[in-house]
Amino acid sequence: MTALCSLLLLFCAHAAAPVRVTVHESVAPKATTYSYRVINRTKQPITALRIGYDPSRQEPQLITLPLGWTFERGLAPDTATAPAGWTARLVTTEENRKFMLEWTNERGTKSDIAPGTSEDRFRVIVPHAAREYLQSMFEVVLSDSTHLHGPLQSTP
Repeated sequence: MTALCSLLLLFCAHAAAPVRVTVHESVAPKATTYSYRVINRTKQPITALRIGYDPSRQEPQLITLPLGWTFERGLAPDTATAPAGWTARLVTTEENRKFMLEWTNERGTKSDIAPGTSEDRFRVIVPHAAREYLQSMFEVVLSDSTHLHGPLQSTP
């Protein structure tokens, strides 16, 4: 009975989270795609999404680079996709081999993730399966500049 209660409490905690980000992994012979879905249960629109950033330590968590990324050219075409009006970028920090991925809304309120809605067109392609794309933290920025974060949740 105790295990059932613990499981129920865990489920309720995830269900009540103001923002959830789920991730689905699709493994292919030469590349793995990670697809993210943002579920907005806040009263504010979401204007940015970060994957692979630990806000408590203020440091990036990802180590496997997207296919074709270079310092000179940035993300290769079609290796990181986003909803219309959003831009994907890889964010590095000095003297740290780890990085994070960031998607930002570049078109104003019409492209925000509105309260009570979800968006699932955030994707990144890497050369092979990489657990950090499943197990890292996410952070979202609301239209009032509030930052919310939590662990990614894998979906089958």
